[in-house]
Amino acid sequence: GDIDNGSSDNCAITSMLVNGAASITYSAGDVGVQSVTLRVLDAAGLFAECTAQVTVVDDTVEGEGEPPVEGEGEPPVEGEGEPPVEGEGEPPVEGEGELPVEGEGEPVEGEGEGLVVTADPVYFERPIGDSVTFEVVVSGADGALSFQWYRYTPDKALEVIPDANDATYTITDIIEEDAGQYQCEVYDDVLEETVLSPMFTLVIGTGMPAAGLVALALAAVLTSLTGATVMRKRK
Repeated sequence: GDIDNGSSDNCAITSMLVNGAASITYSAGDVGVQSVTLRVLDAAGLFAECTAQVTVVDDTVEGEGEPPVEGEGEPPVEGEGEPPVEGEGEPPVEGEGELPVEGEGEPVEGEGEGLVVTADPVYFERPIGDSVTFEVVVSGADGALSFQWYRYTPDKALEVIPDANDATYTITDIIEEDAGQYQCEVYDDVLEETVLSPMFTLVIGTGMPAAGLVALALAAVLTSLTGATVMRKRK
């Protein structure tokens, strides 16, 4: 079913993503408790997100839809008990009826997913005066790529960083005001697709985050533990 957690906004909602995608489907291999994160972005560039636990249940009835046992309840086959037909009962032709080779014909992981942007690591702790480099990795591209790095303001709006147009972004001579969250937007001119990278977090100090960033640091640690999250939007 739909998962929107009753989301609403006084501005227009531009996207609702579940685990970084527009939708998510679980199969029999995902039976059990799964973590689901809903992220909602509005027209002003503000976002909010929450995480919940859902239980995936396999409700397939054992044996339902299986073909009947061969010959069960059927009349005798004409000619049953007669001498065997020439060649009947001979060894099968090599390879005939064998199980397929593992992985043969299976889709390649990531194939057909479109533009994908990942990053690791995404959480950095640096002292004042040090430097830090954020880097994104892009796969599934078809055309020329363009990059734009952003910084999140205290009110969670995206602020363009001038001249930050590469797959990497470096901050030198770090000052306390550099602490915060950063993100890279990647555009493919053939796919006409824009993808936001996972969130990067910079904390000042050697164990204690800068004032006002305690919750920010915790969120970044949780992100690094659960893997990179990608937010996708299409033009």
